[in-house]
Parts: sequence; C-alpha cells; structure tokens
Amino acid sequence: MPKIITSHYVRIDQDPAPLSNRIWAVVIDIALLFACEILLFFLVEESKGLPDWFVITVFVTPLLSYNVLMETFFHGQTVGKMMLKTRVTMVDGSSPGLSAFLLRWLLYPVDIMFFGCVGLFSMLVTQHRQRLGDLAAGTMVVKLEQYNRRRISLDEFNFVDSDYQPMYQQARQLTEADVELLRHALADRSFSRSDRIRELAIALATKLGIPDDDWVGYHTNESFVAQVASDWGYYDLNDIG
Repeated sequence: MPKIITSHYVRIDQDPAPLSNRIWAVVIDIALLFACEILLFFLVEESKGLPDWFVITVFVTPLLSYNVLMETFFHGQTVGKMMLKTRVTMVDGSSPGLSAFLLRWLLYPVDIMFFGCVGLFSMLVTQHRQRLGDLAAGTMVVKLEQYNRRRISLDEFNFVDSDYQPMYQQARQLTEADVELLRHALADRSFSRSDRIRELAIALATKLGIPDDDWVGYHTNESFVAQVASDWGYYDLNDIG
C-alpha cells in the first residue's frame, strides 16, 4: 500500500483501485455512451431539416464532455466508477480541482491509443497505477471504501503548518470516527447542509464542554467544526510523533 506524505506532513495510506475495476468502469462508461449515441440517432432521425453543424454537435458533445463533467460534478466519479466503487483523487488524498480533471481529460486520447495499451502500460509500471493523464494531473484512482475511511487530509482542513497553534485542547477527546463524521459533514453539499452544520457545531461544543463565549462570535458554524477537526489532527499527529 503506497504511503503518501502530504505537503502538511500527514501520512495517508492510499490503495490504488485494481486494474480490473478500472477496466470494467471504462467498459460501463463506453456502453453508456454508446446507448446515448443510439438514442440521439433516433431522436435526430425523427427531426427533419436540422443543420449539419447542429447534428454533429449533438453527437460529439457527449463523447467529449462525459468524463470531465461527470468527474467534476460527481466528486471524481463517472457512472462506471460509481458502479465499481472507485473515484479519482489527488495523490496526496485531497480532492481534485477542475484543472486536474481537465488535464486527465486532455490526455485521455493518448492513453487509449493502441486500444488502450498506452494507458494500461503506464498503470502497470507506476507505483500508484496512474495512466498518463493521472501522472500529468497528479491524480490516481482509488477504491471508494478505502478513500472514505482514510485518515483526515490536512489539505482539506488547512492545518499543521509549522507555526500552527491549536485553539481547543478539548479536541483530544474526539476519536478518529468522530473526526470522520466532521469531515463528511463539511464535505456535504446538500440543501440542508447549513442546518446540519449548525446542529453539529452546537452538539460538538456541548460534547467537548466548550462554552459559547469561546467560539460563538469568533467562528462561523462551519469554521468552528473545521477548527476542532484541525486541532484534533494537530494533537493526533504530535501523539504519533
């Protein structure tokens, strides 16, 4: 299992997804795109007199945009990756940005050259099973269940710089499972997110015995939860030395 040291000095264990999972995910995505193209063909056939440029755009757009749009808006997953329980992440364990997804996408035509042999060879000889697009973007594909239980990433909470000073010693009382709950709550993007974060912040302060005067007015609910999680990481990192 490769061990990654982030720029903030946290060790994160990342398991690359098996090659079989990656291959089957691609097969599923190709089958889905093929079905989409057939459907578009029949829809276009029913619509007479459409300009050629429009027809070409309708057929080409899904093929060009599928991967990058799916991975951008669905946290590093396409339909195939969802079904095979894998996702794209940065090598250091943090979440990729749009630029990383675009770079992977731009090099995809190179990776599939010679019936995918270029990308397959790259995955076979690299430590993190990265195709050329991954190498350029600094990404890798991991097993989702392993990603979800990995240690909290310092890049996500921006803590443990050399001059970092924790604010709440009470964070020592938390378990790793508690902090995983905080991380998932902060990563949530549902409509009820703000209400859930507010309730979590209040429950967290109560659990740790942090008076309102010590955080209300100094932090938003979200920044308070992130601060406590960061402080836990600081103390945990020092404990394991």
